[in-house]
Amino acid sequence: MTGIEYWHLCDQYTVVQAALLIIGENPDSTQYYIESWDADKRPMGYDAVKTALLLLAQRLKVPTFTDKVTLVVGNVKLPAGITTLRDLSIDNYDAALTRLTKGQIVEFLREKGFTTNFFFPESSPVPDYLRPEHPHYAPKLAAAVRAWSVSDRDFQPDQGKTVRQNLEQWLRKNAADYGLLNDDGTQNESAIREITKIANWKAEGGAPKTPGRVTSGY
Repeated sequence: MTGIEYWHLCDQYTVVQAALLIIGENPDSTQYYIESWDADKRPMGYDAVKTALLLLAQRLKVPTFTDKVTLVVGNVKLPAGITTLRDLSIDNYDAALTRLTKGQIVEFLREKGFTTNFFFPESSPVPDYLRPEHPHYAPKLAAAVRAWSVSDRDFQPDQGKTVRQNLEQWLRKNAADYGLLNDDGTQNESAIREITKIANWKAEGGAPKTPGRVTSGY
């Protein structure tokens, strides 16, 4: 079982956690710093999903959590300056603290037709050979395929990173899930480089010709 699959044990998720899970990212550590990243550095789709979930929280009038509570209506804590539920907007919700139940998230995604993500494991197109329970499961093969898949989906040449850098970033972030750690807990840089070479579809060499514009890969 990979790290992200343990999140199925939860019955509730913060908006940040749910948004990361929906786009296929493990929230284990990312949830604590992703909101401090510049928008163009966040994974593709994260901001759109987070906004959709905040709007859902607003529509469902779920409890919002803030340090500046001046009024409580039902089970909803209203921030300073807000006196009615009608005036509550998504700007008053803290995505890292506002929680939605798994049922609320699943129902919302089903309504929108988004049924091939973390919250619908039975329909997610994950080949058997990428599942740890497969008798011939190979962690490094799984890491290469998964890194390639995520990078192929999210890679944007105008963000100033090469394909190699995107692959290495994902592999380092998920090293523990795929046996890419040394005995002392440090990342196995040799294995990460080997897997990156396998997954890199632009390995011809070179460097970006202009700042912020990627024209080559490895």
